[in-house]
Amino acid sequence: MSIRGIVYTIDNILCITQIDTISEVVQGITPTPIPLTKDWLVGTIQLRGSIVPVTDILKLSNPSITNRSLEQHKNNILIIQDADWQYGIKVNKLMGIRVIQAEEKAATHFPPEFEGLPELVKGMYEIDEGYLYNINLSKLIQNNAFMHPEL
Repeated sequence: MSIRGIVYTIDNILCITQIDTISEVVQGITPTPIPLTKDWLVGTIQLRGSIVPVTDILKLSNPSITNRSLEQHKNNILIIQDADWQYGIKVNKLMGIRVIQAEEKAATHFPPEFEGLPELVKGMYEIDEGYLYNINLSKLIQNNAFMHPEL
């Protein structure tokens, strides 16, 4: 089986998301913080007349995360368009589009940073660089905390 996707890191976790899930990659735009919101809501960006919320999914998954990669402040944002919802996910390093020709395994070596959002991790691949986690970012709109942060 193969997957064609965008490879990126979130902290030091190597991730891939299928290319058809991501509508756009934005670089160099700093999200505008929104006061009195959850820590995982990094802020918003303006993208062609639309206001797009940007999320730190590790803080959404585990609010107690404090030991972050030094590259956490890079302004790389993956834009997800799912039906009428558009949102951004902040990532550390973009590594480009890759086709992975390997067997997807169940995520047995689950990164503890994703424990609060297990539905996002579809599986993993063992590649030369280590474990590559297949992340389904469109599953975020099914997450109650993401869709209803006031609860």
